[in-house]
Amino acid sequence: MSLNHLSTSRSTKKTKLKAKIKVTKTKVNEQVRVAPAAMARTKLTPQKIQKFLDNVALGLPIVDAAQQASTTHVTLYRRRLKDPKLAEQWDEAYKQGTAVLEQEAQRRAVVGYLEPVFYQGKQIAQVRKFSDILLIFLLKARDPRFKDRVDVTSGDQPITASFTAAVRRVNERNA
Repeated sequence: MSLNHLSTSRSTKKTKLKAKIKVTKTKVNEQVRVAPAAMARTKLTPQKIQKFLDNVALGLPIVDAAQQASTTHVTLYRRRLKDPKLAEQWDEAYKQGTAVLEQEAQRRAVVGYLEPVFYQGKQIAQVRKFSDILLIFLLKARDPRFKDRVDVTSGDQPITASFTAAVRRVNERNA
């Protein structure tokens, strides 16, 4: 066997190994994500934009919604800056997605969800579980009495107003 042949064989093995590692690293929830560099070369079509907006309205995070639409979030943010109509549609889809997530949080907190119980490898029952943490967050969002914030005042003004006024005075002096 020649030395050149060994070098080529090692190079091929390294390339195959790198390919395996890359696929393994990009697997999430049994789905292989498309590399962002490959998506950046594709054109942003109205169909991709609509698929992205639909995914955002379902409550997906922006990055995941973009990947499902075969584009990148960076491309979409750039387009959003240039296209006020897209920005408006995006905001509306985001509000819809937030409502979907809030409904699911409400369901898990109040109605609960069924979790299977296994014994010796077989499912023998189901137990209804509730999310106390989601319930706390829902209460905080709904009623100011449950918020973590404490209003701090400076004299007769909230501290934020006093701070804003102080910053404005400093900026005026420095100008």
